[in-house]
Amino acid sequence: MAGMWTLTASVMLSACWIKLVTGTCPLGQFGDSCTYPCHCGDSCDQTTGACGGDCDAGWVGGERTNCQKENVAYRRHAYSPTPLYNTAWSADKVVDGNRAQSVWSGSCFNSADNVWSLWTVDLGQQYRLHDVRIYHPLQNPDRILPIVLYLSNTSTSLGVPCYTFPSDTDVTGNSIYNVTCDDRGRYFTITNTTFLSLCEVEIYVCSPRLYGQNCNQSCHCAEEVCHPVSGVCPGDCRPGWQGDRCDTECEADHYGVNCVNICSDRKCSYVNSLCDRYTGSCDTACLAGWRGVDCTEECNNGTFGQNCSKTCSKRKCEGDSPCDHVIGKCISACVSGWMGEDCNEACDSQHYGPNCIKTCASRHCVGNSSCNSAGHCDCGCETGWTGADCTEGARSVQAAGSNPSQLAVAVVLAFVAGVAVGVIVSAIVWRRRNRRLHKTSRTTNVPNAQTERSQTSDDVGSGIRTYDGLGAVSYDAKMQGGTYSTIKSEKTDLGTGANVLTCDVSDTIGTGTYETLDDTSRGTDGEYSEIGKPK
Repeated sequence: MAGMWTLTASVMLSACWIKLVTGTCPLGQFGDSCTYPCHCGDSCDQTTGACGGDCDAGWVGGERTNCQKENVAYRRHAYSPTPLYNTAWSADKVVDGNRAQSVWSGSCFNSADNVWSLWTVDLGQQYRLHDVRIYHPLQNPDRILPIVLYLSNTSTSLGVPCYTFPSDTDVTGNSIYNVTCDDRGRYFTITNTTFLSLCEVEIYVCSPRLYGQNCNQSCHCAEEVCHPVSGVCPGDCRPGWQGDRCDTECEADHYGVNCVNICSDRKCSYVNSLCDRYTGSCDTACLAGWRGVDCTEECNNGTFGQNCSKTCSKRKCEGDSPCDHVIGKCISACVSGWMGEDCNEACDSQHYGPNCIKTCASRHCVGNSSCNSAGHCDCGCETGWTGADCTEGARSVQAAGSNPSQLAVAVVLAFVAGVAVGVIVSAIVWRRRNRRLHKTSRTTNVPNAQTERSQTSDDVGSGIRTYDGLGAVSYDAKMQGGTYSTIKSEKTDLGTGANVLTCDVSDTIGTGTYETLDDTSRGTDGEYSEIGKPK
């Protein structure tokens, strides 16, 4: 079946090509795409199919009409299980093409008298029937009653009746009866309960894609034949046609079966490509990634690109990358030594690495090294450089060896330590300042209760003064060239229990000097200096 379809398609394409080049169909063909045979030799009109002479045997029409109405019973296998009146009047006489209506001429079938009679013809295949013509013998015309016509798809049963001659049938005419058997079938049978005589039976079927009384109206059904009277197609239309009878051409921007395909949906390389209403073929090539007559099929079977000529498996993608049917783009990078969207372009002699982004001249190889796809140095790296391609400095390698997360932790810890040190220093400074202020306050507010024992002199003298409740105090008597001594200890005044501070007063005369007095010292004018420093 596939071979027959291929052969038919080839013939149709050849006929279309001839029509395209010459503007007419080849001899013996006519009509849309030159798909209709004439059935009257080479005499038919190549546009309308009208025949200039008689039709071929088995076909009806001719003489300025077409020959597209076929008698599908002509010379088919006919048989009957019924006893014959004469062995010469056999079943095959009914389909031999001889329309003579005389039993005595030997061209008719005639059963024995008074027996249930049956005659069958095998049409060779299933047909969509409608018109049947019966030539009855002119003798005994009334014997046409009560004939019944059956149609079946098997030879083992009569099938279903498709026509019964009515009891009031006029039997006074020429004994030619045109009846209707509107059904599908392969085996056509005629029965009579008492006697059956038939001279010729013709069963008419229009050529495919034609209908009407004279089979001269077109119905472009895809597979099934249209209704012989209405022309309605039971299925799809052939490409280029639409409508119930498939007799309306596609509009300008549509094509294909039932005209459902839209020309602008095609992937033609030229946006304004012509659109054949039958196939939708582009008059230019398809865009990359598309194929088919109308350029609507994606590349498949692991192919991509213009005319689907490139193979996905030959790309040099890094990892397992999907393959786009248009450009075959690698989602990841290319492997070392290759570049391009589909990684099918090798690096030139001066570049290497994934996508060829590294230059051979940037390496630090020992000697005059070759440069392969990975950039390996033949004899190792120059001092201070490392890596397979000798592009990594030693220090940068050491730094690169540190874990980034560890580096981040170290930075955070350093920051925290700095903050802590700052807080501690600030606390110490604040505490010292606070102590100074506290001591100054206590010195200023020394209680008046004190015991003083001294010796005075009009010139120079020395003495010791004690204070209660003080940890440290400086002697405040102003003396000529006075020198203050360090308070050496705390003592308790006898009999009072109060703390007693003692000061040794030097009788040295000279410029003023100050000894350390706990944290502060002061001069004779009562002003305090910084710790351990003279004012």
